[in-house]
Amino acid sequence: MLIPAGLLIPAGLLAALPAFAAGVPRVALWQGVQSGMSVSEVAALRPDARPVTAGDTLVSGFEERLRIAPFDLDGESYDVKFFFDATVLRSVLLTRESGKKDVAATTRACDARIARLNEDFGEAVEKGTQFAGLFPLNRNYRFRKDGREALLLCLGGPGTSIVNVAYQPHDPEPAPGEGPQEGAAGGFFHPLGR
Repeated sequence: MLIPAGLLIPAGLLAALPAFAAGVPRVALWQGVQSGMSVSEVAALRPDARPVTAGDTLVSGFEERLRIAPFDLDGESYDVKFFFDATVLRSVLLTRESGKKDVAATTRACDARIARLNEDFGEAVEKGTQFAGLFPLNRNYRFRKDGREALLLCLGGPGTSIVNVAYQPHDPEPAPGEGPQEGAAGGFFHPLGR
């Protein structure tokens, strides 16, 4: 981008240029980290985040490039994973996979996350709960506020104890018939989508 000499540009606008160029809005996702930030920007803001060479890849194709592990969240140990497209941050995933495989402990961790997300976002806009089948604990929630969303998935059952929270930008709801079709890029982000 060529900027004429002597032109004064507000610092906030300059900070938004990399995200604007990449087509990703700057939205506060988690603890000051914003969508649209580069790997180096996230690493500078979160020096506890370490580069990942063989990280997870989401179904969207976003790749994990930085991770904080372990990260204490309300007395529970989580991994914080930062997912990028080719150039900028697109999602932050907090994941708790307990070796204890204790459904009661997973339920308590899930309830703690729901309470915190209710404080941060207000009531969930979508809720799904199931108490039968393979997983005695199977809950998923979607929260939205101020251009971002958090998706919570809690699974507990034989050999499985997972609490995941995915933070990502949220576009306003399209008018009926104008939104992406099922399976289109930008659709529902699954917190386990590896």
